[in-house]
Amino acid sequence: MVDWKDLKKDKGIKDLSKIGLANVIGSIFSAIFWFYLAPILGTENYGQVGYFISVASIAGVISLFGAGRILLVYRPKGIEIQGAIFTIAIIGSIISSVVLYFLFNQIGISVFVIGYVLFGLVIGDTLGQKFYQKYFKYFVSQKILFLIISIGMYYALGVEGIVLGFGLSYILYGFKVYKILQNSKISFNLLKKKLGFISNSYVTDLTNVFSSHSDRLILGALFGFALLGNYQLSIQVLAVLTMLPSIVFQYILPRESSGLSNNKLKNITIVISIFIVILVVTLSPVAIPWVFPQFEESILLLQIGIFALIPKTIVLMHTSKFLSIENSRVVLISTGIFLILQISGIFILGEFFGIYGAAIALVLGGIGQTVYLTIAKQRLKEQNNI
Repeated sequence: MVDWKDLKKDKGIKDLSKIGLANVIGSIFSAIFWFYLAPILGTENYGQVGYFISVASIAGVISLFGAGRILLVYRPKGIEIQGAIFTIAIIGSIISSVVLYFLFNQIGISVFVIGYVLFGLVIGDTLGQKFYQKYFKYFVSQKILFLIISIGMYYALGVEGIVLGFGLSYILYGFKVYKILQNSKISFNLLKKKLGFISNSYVTDLTNVFSSHSDRLILGALFGFALLGNYQLSIQVLAVLTMLPSIVFQYILPRESSGLSNNKLKNITIVISIFIVILVVTLSPVAIPWVFPQFEESILLLQIGIFALIPKTIVLMHTSKFLSIENSRVVLISTGIFLILQISGIFILGEFFGIYGAAIALVLGGIGQTVYLTIAKQRLKEQNNI
Protein backbone atom coordinates (compact mmCIF):
# COMPACT_ATOMS: atom_id res chain seq x y z
CA MET A 1 0.00 0.00 0.00
CA VAL A 2 1.12 3.55 -0.75
CA ASP A 3 1.64 5.64 2.38
CA TRP A 4 0.81 9.18 1.31
CA LYS A 5 1.93 10.63 4.66
CA ASP A 6 5.41 9.16 4.26
CA LEU A 7 5.55 10.46 0.71
CA LYS A 8 4.68 13.98 1.82
CA LYS A 9 7.42 13.85 4.47
CA ASP A 10 10.04 13.02 1.83
CA LYS A 11 12.34 16.05 1.78
CA GLY A 12 12.94 15.48 -1.93
CA ILE A 13 9.29 16.08 -2.77
CA LYS A 14 10.01 19.78 -3.29
CA ASP A 15 12.58 18.90 -5.95
CA LEU A 16 10.09 16.59 -7.60
CA SER A 17 7.51 19.37 -7.58
CA LYS A 18 9.93 21.69 -9.39
CA ILE A 19 10.56 19.13 -12.10
CA GLY A 20 6.88 18.30 -12.24
CA LEU A 21 5.71 21.89 -12.44
CA ALA A 22 8.26 22.68 -15.14
CA ASN A 23 7.11 19.73 -17.23
CA VAL A 24 3.44 20.53 -16.64
CA ILE A 25 3.89 24.13 -17.75
CA GLY A 26 6.09 23.08 -20.66
CA SER A 27 3.61 20.46 -21.78
CA ILE A 28 0.79 22.99 -21.60
CA PHE A 29 2.66 25.37 -23.89
CA SER A 30 3.55 22.55 -26.27
CA ALA A 31 -0.03 21.34 -26.29
CA ILE A 32 -1.32 24.85 -26.96
CA PHE A 33 1.06 25.16 -29.88
CA TRP A 34 0.35 21.81 -31.53
CA PHE A 35 -3.37 21.83 -30.87
CA TYR A 36 -3.64 25.46 -32.01
CA LEU A 37 -1.91 24.69 -35.31
CA ALA A 38 -3.72 21.42 -36.03
CA PRO A 39 -7.01 22.92 -37.35
CA ILE A 40 -5.09 25.73 -39.09
CA LEU A 41 -2.63 23.49 -40.92
CA GLY A 42 -5.00 20.62 -41.71
CA THR A 43 -3.99 16.96 -41.75
CA GLU A 44 -1.46 17.10 -44.62
CA ASN A 45 0.60 20.10 -43.49
CA TYR A 46 0.36 18.91 -39.90
CA GLY A 47 1.82 15.58 -40.95
CA GLN A 48 4.54 17.30 -42.96
CA VAL A 49 5.66 19.38 -39.97
CA GLY A 50 5.75 16.24 -37.83
CA TYR A 51 7.83 14.53 -40.49
CA PHE A 52 10.48 17.29 -40.61
CA ILE A 53 10.68 17.52 -36.82
CA SER A 54 11.15 13.76 -36.64
CA VAL A 55 14.06 13.98 -39.09
CA ALA A 56 15.64 16.81 -37.09
CA SER A 57 15.07 15.08 -33.74
CA ILE A 58 16.74 11.88 -34.93
CA ALA A 59 19.73 13.88 -36.17
CA GLY A 60 19.84 15.76 -32.86
CA VAL A 61 19.99 12.58 -30.80
CA ILE A 62 22.64 11.14 -33.12
CA SER A 63 24.71 14.27 -32.51
CA LEU A 64 24.26 14.22 -28.72
CA PHE A 65 26.12 10.91 -28.36
CA GLY A 66 24.07 9.91 -25.33
CA ALA A 67 25.08 13.04 -23.40
CA GLY A 68 21.79 13.38 -21.53
CA ARG A 69 21.95 9.99 -19.80
CA ILE A 70 25.72 10.26 -19.31
CA LEU A 71 25.39 13.57 -17.47
CA LEU A 72 22.45 12.33 -15.39
CA VAL A 73 24.44 9.34 -14.18
CA TYR A 74 28.00 10.69 -13.78
CA ARG A 75 27.45 14.27 -12.62
CA PRO A 76 25.78 13.12 -9.35
CA LYS A 77 28.82 10.90 -8.78
CA GLY A 78 31.14 13.92 -9.06
CA ILE A 79 32.80 12.68 -12.27
CA GLU A 80 33.73 15.73 -14.39
CA ILE A 81 32.83 14.29 -17.77
CA GLN A 82 30.93 17.28 -19.16
CA GLY A 83 33.85 18.99 -20.94
CA ALA A 84 34.60 16.06 -23.23
CA ILE A 85 31.01 15.08 -23.93
CA PHE A 86 30.02 18.69 -24.65
CA THR A 87 32.83 19.05 -27.17
CA ILE A 88 31.95 15.85 -29.03
CA ALA A 89 28.23 16.68 -29.12
CA ILE A 90 28.74 20.21 -30.44
CA ILE A 91 31.04 19.01 -33.24
CA GLY A 92 28.51 16.29 -34.08
CA SER A 93 25.66 18.80 -34.28
CA ILE A 94 27.57 21.02 -36.70
CA ILE A 95 28.33 18.09 -38.99
CA SER A 96 24.72 16.85 -38.88
CA SER A 97 23.31 20.31 -39.59
CA VAL A 98 25.46 20.68 -42.70
CA VAL A 99 24.49 17.25 -44.01
CA LEU A 100 20.77 17.90 -43.47
CA TYR A 101 20.93 21.28 -45.17
CA PHE A 102 22.22 19.70 -48.36
CA LEU A 103 19.65 16.88 -48.13
CA PHE A 104 16.55 19.03 -47.49
CA ASN A 105 17.69 22.54 -48.41
CA GLN A 106 15.95 23.91 -45.29
CA ILE A 107 17.90 26.02 -42.85
CA GLY A 108 15.24 25.40 -40.20
CA ILE A 109 16.15 21.72 -39.85
CA SER A 110 19.85 22.58 -39.48
CA VAL A 111 19.16 25.22 -36.83
CA PHE A 112 16.88 22.77 -35.01
CA VAL A 113 19.65 20.15 -34.76
CA ILE A 114 22.25 22.55 -33.34
CA GLY A 115 19.76 24.06 -30.91
CA TYR A 116 18.46 20.65 -29.86
CA VAL A 117 21.97 19.56 -28.92
CA LEU A 118 22.85 22.76 -27.06
CA PHE A 119 19.67 22.69 -25.02
CA GLY A 120 19.99 18.97 -24.36
CA LEU A 121 23.47 19.52 -22.93
CA VAL A 122 22.27 22.32 -20.66
CA ILE A 123 19.33 20.30 -19.35
CA GLY A 124 21.39 17.14 -18.82
CA ASP A 125 24.08 19.00 -16.90
CA THR A 126 21.52 20.91 -14.83
CA LEU A 127 19.59 17.80 -13.78
CA GLY A 128 22.80 15.86 -13.23
CA GLN A 129 23.85 18.45 -10.65
CA LYS A 130 20.34 18.38 -9.14
CA PHE A 131 19.82 22.09 -9.84
CA TYR A 132 16.06 21.72 -10.03
CA GLN A 133 15.27 25.42 -9.75
CA LYS A 134 17.50 26.16 -12.75
CA TYR A 135 15.92 23.29 -14.63
CA PHE A 136 12.53 24.86 -14.02
CA LYS A 137 13.72 28.22 -15.35
CA TYR A 138 15.42 26.84 -18.46
CA PHE A 139 12.71 24.36 -19.39
CA VAL A 140 9.76 26.71 -18.99
CA SER A 141 11.44 29.68 -20.68
CA GLN A 142 12.35 27.52 -23.69
CA LYS A 143 8.74 26.40 -24.08
CA ILE A 144 7.51 29.99 -23.91
CA LEU A 145 10.05 31.03 -26.54
CA PHE A 146 9.13 28.04 -28.67
CA LEU A 147 5.45 28.99 -28.63
CA ILE A 148 6.05 32.65 -29.45
CA ILE A 149 8.83 32.28 -32.03
CA SER A 150 7.40 29.28 -33.90
CA ILE A 151 3.94 30.79 -34.31
CA GLY A 152 5.48 34.07 -35.39
CA MET A 153 7.75 32.31 -37.90
CA TYR A 154 4.79 30.33 -39.24
CA TYR A 155 2.89 33.50 -40.11
CA ALA A 156 6.05 35.01 -41.59
CA LEU A 157 7.44 32.04 -43.53
CA GLY A 158 4.72 29.39 -43.61
CA VAL A 159 5.15 25.73 -42.66
CA GLU A 160 8.96 25.85 -42.95
CA GLY A 161 9.07 28.62 -40.34
CA ILE A 162 7.67 26.30 -37.65
CA VAL A 163 10.77 24.09 -37.59
CA LEU A 164 13.05 27.13 -37.75
CA GLY A 165 11.25 28.74 -34.82
CA PHE A 166 11.55 25.54 -32.85
CA GLY A 167 15.30 25.49 -33.45
CA LEU A 168 15.77 29.15 -32.53
CA SER A 169 14.02 28.62 -29.19
CA TYR A 170 16.66 25.98 -28.40
CA ILE A 171 19.74 27.68 -29.78
CA LEU A 172 19.32 30.75 -27.57
CA TYR A 173 20.69 28.64 -24.70
CA GLY A 174 24.06 28.26 -26.36
CA PHE A 175 25.56 30.84 -24.00
CA LYS A 176 24.95 28.46 -21.08
CA VAL A 177 26.95 25.76 -22.84
CA TYR A 178 29.80 28.26 -23.33
CA LYS A 179 29.80 29.11 -19.62
CA ILE A 180 29.85 25.45 -18.59
CA LEU A 181 32.74 24.71 -20.97
CA GLN A 182 34.70 27.67 -19.58
CA ASN A 183 34.67 26.04 -16.14
CA SER A 184 35.29 22.47 -17.31
CA LYS A 185 38.34 20.44 -18.18
CA ILE A 186 38.20 18.50 -21.41
CA SER A 187 39.46 15.02 -20.60
CA PHE A 188 38.79 12.34 -23.18
CA ASN A 189 40.47 9.79 -20.90
CA LEU A 190 37.32 9.82 -18.76
CA LEU A 191 35.29 8.84 -21.82
CA LYS A 192 37.65 5.96 -22.51
CA LYS A 193 37.32 4.64 -18.97
CA LYS A 194 33.52 4.69 -19.18
CA LEU A 195 33.32 3.66 -22.82
CA GLY A 196 31.16 0.59 -22.22
CA PHE A 197 28.41 2.45 -20.41
CA ILE A 198 28.65 5.44 -22.75
CA SER A 199 28.39 3.26 -25.85
CA ASN A 200 25.37 1.40 -24.52
CA SER A 201 23.71 4.66 -23.43
CA TYR A 202 24.29 6.17 -26.86
CA VAL A 203 22.85 3.21 -28.70
CA THR A 204 19.94 3.22 -26.24
CA ASP A 205 19.22 6.86 -27.04
CA LEU A 206 19.41 6.07 -30.74
CA THR A 207 16.95 3.20 -30.47
CA ASN A 208 14.69 5.38 -28.33
CA VAL A 209 14.61 8.23 -30.81
CA PHE A 210 14.11 5.87 -33.74
CA SER A 211 11.27 4.18 -31.87
CA SER A 212 9.76 7.62 -31.16
CA HIS A 213 10.15 9.07 -34.65
CA SER A 214 10.84 6.36 -37.24
CA ASP A 215 7.14 5.47 -37.28
CA ARG A 216 6.35 8.92 -38.70
CA LEU A 217 9.03 8.57 -41.37
CA ILE A 218 7.71 5.16 -42.40
CA LEU A 219 4.03 6.17 -42.24
CA GLY A 220 4.68 9.31 -44.26
CA ALA A 221 6.15 7.16 -47.00
CA LEU A 222 3.47 4.44 -46.80
CA PHE A 223 0.27 6.43 -46.31
CA GLY A 224 1.11 10.05 -47.13
CA PHE A 225 1.15 13.20 -45.00
CA ALA A 226 -2.64 13.43 -44.61
CA LEU A 227 -3.01 10.15 -42.69
CA LEU A 228 0.28 10.87 -40.97
CA GLY A 229 -1.32 14.07 -39.69
CA ASN A 230 -4.05 12.07 -37.93
CA TYR A 231 -1.45 9.77 -36.42
CA GLN A 232 0.67 12.77 -35.43
CA LEU A 233 -2.22 14.29 -33.47
CA SER A 234 -2.80 11.09 -31.49
CA ILE A 235 0.92 10.86 -30.75
CA GLN A 236 0.95 14.47 -29.54
CA VAL A 237 -1.81 13.64 -27.08
CA LEU A 238 0.12 10.59 -25.90
CA ALA A 239 3.26 12.69 -25.52
CA VAL A 240 1.44 15.16 -23.28
CA LEU A 241 0.06 12.34 -21.15
CA THR A 242 3.48 10.69 -20.85
CA MET A 243 4.48 13.80 -18.93
CA LEU A 244 3.95 12.28 -15.47
CA PRO A 245 6.19 9.20 -15.84
CA SER A 246 8.83 11.35 -17.56
CA ILE A 247 8.82 13.78 -14.62
CA VAL A 248 9.25 10.94 -12.15
CA PHE A 249 12.03 9.39 -14.26
CA GLN A 250 14.01 12.65 -14.37
CA TYR A 251 13.64 12.97 -10.63
CA ILE A 252 14.47 9.43 -9.51
CA LEU A 253 17.43 8.69 -11.84
CA PRO A 254 19.91 11.14 -10.23
CA ARG A 255 18.66 10.10 -6.78
CA GLU A 256 19.05 6.39 -7.50
CA SER A 257 22.51 7.08 -8.91
CA SER A 258 23.31 8.57 -5.49
CA GLY A 259 22.00 5.45 -3.70
CA LEU A 260 18.45 6.61 -2.98
CA SER A 261 15.26 4.91 -4.14
CA ASN A 262 11.50 5.47 -3.98
CA ASN A 263 9.42 2.46 -4.96
CA LYS A 264 6.25 4.02 -3.52
CA LEU A 265 6.49 6.89 -5.98
CA LYS A 266 6.99 4.46 -8.84
CA ASN A 267 3.88 2.49 -7.88
CA ILE A 268 1.79 5.65 -7.61
CA THR A 269 2.93 6.70 -11.08
CA ILE A 270 1.89 3.39 -12.63
CA VAL A 271 -1.55 3.49 -11.01
CA ILE A 272 -2.20 7.05 -12.19
CA SER A 273 -1.19 6.09 -15.74
CA ILE A 274 -3.83 3.35 -15.76
CA PHE A 275 -6.52 5.84 -14.75
CA ILE A 276 -5.37 8.22 -17.51
CA VAL A 277 -5.77 5.48 -20.11
CA ILE A 278 -9.33 4.78 -18.99
CA LEU A 279 -10.24 8.47 -19.17
CA VAL A 280 -8.79 8.93 -22.67
CA VAL A 281 -10.54 5.89 -24.11
CA THR A 282 -13.84 7.15 -22.67
CA LEU A 283 -13.59 10.83 -23.57
CA SER A 284 -11.76 10.91 -26.92
CA PRO A 285 -14.83 10.10 -29.10
CA VAL A 286 -16.48 13.23 -27.73
CA ALA A 287 -13.50 15.57 -27.40
CA ILE A 288 -11.73 15.11 -30.75
CA PRO A 289 -14.70 15.78 -33.12
CA TRP A 290 -15.51 18.86 -31.08
CA VAL A 291 -11.97 20.30 -30.96
CA PHE A 292 -10.43 18.85 -34.16
CA PRO A 293 -13.24 18.09 -36.64
CA GLN A 294 -10.72 17.50 -39.46
CA PHE A 295 -8.98 14.75 -37.49
CA GLU A 296 -11.77 12.28 -36.79
CA GLU A 297 -9.62 9.37 -37.96
CA SER A 298 -7.35 10.06 -35.01
CA ILE A 299 -10.06 8.96 -32.53
CA LEU A 300 -9.50 5.23 -32.92
CA LEU A 301 -5.76 5.82 -33.31
CA LEU A 302 -5.69 7.51 -29.92
CA GLN A 303 -7.96 4.93 -28.26
CA ILE A 304 -5.56 2.20 -29.34
CA GLY A 305 -2.29 4.05 -28.90
CA ILE A 306 -3.04 5.41 -25.43
CA PHE A 307 -2.63 1.88 -24.02
CA ALA A 308 1.10 2.32 -24.73
CA LEU A 309 1.17 4.74 -21.78
CA ILE A 310 1.05 1.89 -19.26
CA PRO A 311 4.10 -0.04 -20.57
CA LYS A 312 5.90 3.28 -21.18
CA THR A 313 5.48 4.15 -17.51
CA ILE A 314 6.68 0.76 -16.27
CA VAL A 315 9.64 0.86 -18.65
CA LEU A 316 10.77 4.25 -17.35
CA MET A 317 10.52 3.06 -13.75
CA HIS A 318 12.65 -0.02 -14.50
CA THR A 319 15.08 1.95 -16.66
CA SER A 320 15.97 4.35 -13.86
CA LYS A 321 17.16 1.44 -11.70
CA PHE A 322 19.30 -0.17 -14.40
CA LEU A 323 20.92 3.11 -15.44
CA SER A 324 21.65 4.05 -11.83
CA ILE A 325 23.83 0.93 -11.48
CA GLU A 326 25.38 1.61 -14.92
CA ASN A 327 23.75 -1.48 -16.43
CA SER A 328 22.87 0.17 -19.72
CA ARG A 329 23.17 -3.11 -21.63
CA VAL A 330 19.80 -4.32 -20.35
CA VAL A 331 18.19 -0.98 -21.26
CA LEU A 332 19.78 -1.17 -24.70
CA ILE A 333 18.39 -4.63 -25.35
CA SER A 334 14.93 -3.54 -24.17
CA THR A 335 14.82 -0.57 -26.52
CA GLY A 336 16.02 -2.80 -29.33
CA ILE A 337 13.13 -5.17 -28.62
CA PHE A 338 10.70 -2.25 -28.72
CA LEU A 339 12.09 -0.95 -32.00
CA ILE A 340 12.01 -4.35 -33.70
CA LEU A 341 8.45 -5.05 -32.57
CA GLN A 342 7.22 -1.58 -33.51
CA ILE A 343 8.75 -1.33 -36.98
CA SER A 344 7.93 -4.91 -37.97
CA GLY A 345 4.44 -4.37 -36.57
CA ILE A 346 3.93 -1.25 -38.68
CA PHE A 347 4.69 -3.17 -41.88
CA ILE A 348 2.87 -6.38 -40.98
CA LEU A 349 -0.19 -4.93 -39.25
CA GLY A 350 -0.30 -2.04 -41.69
CA GLU A 351 -1.16 -4.55 -44.41
CA PHE A 352 -4.31 -5.56 -42.55
CA PHE A 353 -5.33 -2.50 -40.53
CA GLY A 354 -3.75 0.40 -42.43
CA ILE A 355 -2.69 3.37 -40.30
CA TYR A 356 -4.32 1.77 -37.24
CA GLY A 357 -1.75 -1.01 -37.41
CA ALA A 358 0.88 1.55 -36.39
CA ALA A 359 -0.99 2.29 -33.16
CA ILE A 360 -1.27 -1.43 -32.40
CA ALA A 361 2.44 -1.85 -33.12
CA LEU A 362 3.23 0.95 -30.66
CA VAL A 363 1.39 -0.87 -27.88
CA LEU A 364 2.88 -4.28 -28.70
CA GLY A 365 6.39 -2.82 -28.74
CA GLY A 366 5.85 -1.34 -25.29
CA ILE A 367 4.50 -4.62 -23.91
CA GLY A 368 7.49 -6.55 -25.26
CA GLN A 369 9.91 -4.06 -23.74
CA THR A 370 8.13 -4.17 -20.38
CA VAL A 371 8.15 -7.96 -20.22
CA TYR A 372 11.88 -8.12 -20.93
CA LEU A 373 12.80 -5.45 -18.34
CA THR A 374 10.59 -7.05 -15.70
CA ILE A 375 12.26 -10.43 -16.19
CA ALA A 376 15.72 -8.85 -16.21
CA LYS A 377 15.02 -6.95 -12.99
CA GLN A 378 13.74 -10.08 -11.27
CA ARG A 379 16.90 -11.97 -12.25
CA LEU A 380 19.09 -9.21 -10.83
CA LYS A 381 17.10 -9.28 -7.59
CA GLU A 382 17.68 -13.02 -7.31
CA GLN A 383 21.40 -12.37 -7.77
CA ASN A 384 21.24 -9.65 -5.07
CA ASN A 385 22.59 -7.08 -7.53
CA ILE A 386 19.80 -4.54 -6.96
